[in-house]
Formats: sequence, structure tokens, C-alpha cells
Amino acid sequence: WKVIFFNIVEGSTGDLREHGGLENFFLLLLIFYYFYAKLGGVYLLKSFFISTIFLCQMLRPSPELFPIFVSQDGFNIEVTNTIKEFNSKINYFTHLQHPEQKLPPAKAKDNYFRISQHYKWALDKIFLENGFKTVIITEDDLDIASDFFHYFNSTKPLLYSDPTIWCISAWNDNGNPSLVDWKGGINKLWRTDFFPGLGWMLTSELWIELRENWPGNF
Repeated sequence: WKVIFFNIVEGSTGDLREHGGLENFFLLLLIFYYFYAKLGGVYLLKSFFISTIFLCQMLRPSPELFPIFVSQDGFNIEVTNTIKEFNSKINYFTHLQHPEQKLPPAKAKDNYFRISQHYKWALDKIFLENGFKTVIITEDDLDIASDFFHYFNSTKPLLYSDPTIWCISAWNDNGNPSLVDWKGGINKLWRTDFFPGLGWMLTSELWIELRENWPGNF
């Protein structure tokens, strides 16, 4: 994977509009209930989701330009009701329910298998059925930085102009304070062959390429 990650970008809604192409953005928030169910953490999941969706709502420059899709895996009623509460209060907010999966017995308790299947279903739903060209993916327990949307909009032209870049990520696995060059590296973009799959952006073209060989597990 060719990825660009870890950059701080300043800007305003006006700056974002000048870049163009914002109508192609949407934010997909994935909720992996099965993973948390194994930990017995429905309330933990709920608190994570409320925090994440609140930050997304507060920080997105425009609801019309950054519609939010929440894809829920599992059928826990508390999780569903929490999502519905936001659905009734937030503009450009869509709830997707991943249907019950028919899994072979050997995979029935494999959370990573379920996660992989959920990703494929949700990305098919957005790209193939809804026709979006660019997606920003985050998960229910990920904190959203204040420059999250500005960062992805500013790096989107790179994603479309450089075929060696597969996706763009805002996550840095080595982003501990002691490892970050705050003086010389704060405005740099870094390439990596290691894919940090949290808070990332990809295009429909890449998804068409990947979906046929999407792994059943990882």
C-alpha cells in the first residue's frame, strides 16, 4: 500500500471550497458491535460512538458537503437506538444496517472475519449503490482532530493525481510525542508501505480494483 499520512493543515470552509470536488466526499463511520460484544462493552461502545459522532458533527465544515453514513454491524437495540437519536437530530446523516451474516461454523466466532465482511458490504453500499467517488472511513472509537476534514480535502488532489498513492491516512502508528518532529515535521507528508487503516480515505476506482480480491479475514 502507498499511503500518505500525518500532516497538520489549517484552513476554513472558504479554503475548502476553493479546492473543489467536495460533493464527492462522504464520511463513513463503521460500528463493529461484534468486537465490543466479545468484551461485554455495549456501554463502552455507546460512549465511544457518541463522542466520535459529536466531533464529526461539530467539526465538519458543511453537512451538505460531508454527509455522514453510519454502518452498524450487529443488532444490539441500545446501539441502534443511540444511532436513531442522532439520525433524528443531524442533517445529512444516514444509518446503514449490515444484515445478519450467514457464516460457516468455523468463522462464527471470528471477529476479524466479521469486520472484513462488514467493510466490504459497507463500501459496496456506498460506492456501488450510492455512487460516491471518495470516502473517508473512521471507526466509532477514533478521536477526530480539529483539522480532520481540512487535512483530507487538502490531500485529495494528491490521491487523484499520483497513481502510486493508494490511499491517504490521518493515523500515525508512530505518533507518540517522543517520536514526532514537532519543529521540522509538522507540515510534512510521509510515504509509507505500511497501511495504517484508521481514519483513511480511498477512491471508488481503488475499491473496484480491490473488492474482487477482498480477504475474508486479516
